[in-house]
Amino acid sequence: GAKVYVPELNAYPDEIDHLLLRVELDGKSYIMDGGFGMAYQMWQPMELISGTDQPQTPGVFRFQEENGTWYLEKVKRKQWVLNPSTSTSPNVENEVCRRIYLFTLQPRDIEEFRGCNAHLQTAPDSLFVTKSICSLQTPDGVQALVGWKLTK
Repeated sequence: GAKVYVPELNAYPDEIDHLLLRVELDGKSYIMDGGFGMAYQMWQPMELISGTDQPQTPGVFRFQEENGTWYLEKVKRKQWVLNPSTSTSPNVENEVCRRIYLFTLQPRDIEEFRGCNAHLQTAPDSLFVTKSICSLQTPDGVQALVGWKLTK
């Protein structure tokens, strides 16, 4: 189980809120994530190795491991700033990566996800309750309809 990063709070939640699968194949470990969605969705399983960029169609992802905690990051595109004097503007992002979620390799039981699942399906403030969500992965990217907003 993972804890999805919340940029507005600059923090991860206290409890796991996302399901991941760890798969062993030919002596290598992979993380599979079939349900994150949008631009932060890995499309292929990622080998569980720390510090190595793993390019995929939606972007470049990587895992970073620190003291048994693994972080999934998506490498951001470098911004090109025309006027160097504006490089300190709050509109210019200095972060190289976007955090997506963290996890450990501790096995989880499906029961550990029931509370979060119920909350996401029933809480009045949940995105899954307040908006319609539909996404489609295509060879060229992800198309998503969230509420009335279509993103390609």
